[in-house]
Amino acid sequence: MSHQELQEGLNIRPDDLVWIKNGKAHRENGPAIQHHSGYTAWYFEGEKHRLNGPAIIWPDGSQEWFVHGLRHREDGPACIESDGSKEWWIDDVQLTEEEFNQWLEKKNLCNKLQTSLEEKPEQKKNKI
Repeated sequence: MSHQELQEGLNIRPDDLVWIKNGKAHRENGPAIQHHSGYTAWYFEGEKHRLNGPAIIWPDGSQEWFVHGLRHREDGPACIESDGSKEWWIDDVQLTEEEFNQWLEKKNLCNKLQTSLEEKPEQKKNKI
């Protein structure tokens, strides 16, 4: 998101906090936008991005997770609305809760297999 888009979309006032780098919203150790309305957003090089929490927190308490500009969360719903409704997203693809749980099960199984293969000691084979 460019500085101009920020100004047009959010009606930036002097008391709002906005971090800009190379003309784009950007901050590495906190939210790039802290708006007077209560809207808070984490951006990295102009893209909504946060690894350990929601990238967008709306004034009503709704939360949205993004990674490198894509709706994405691997440990729960990527969108939680103030009314309690939830949406699951992986790499900007919306899933049902059941599809998400299946995806998560496959991911955990794959990680377990990878760990098992890495931990397997190399055995020297003897010739008969």
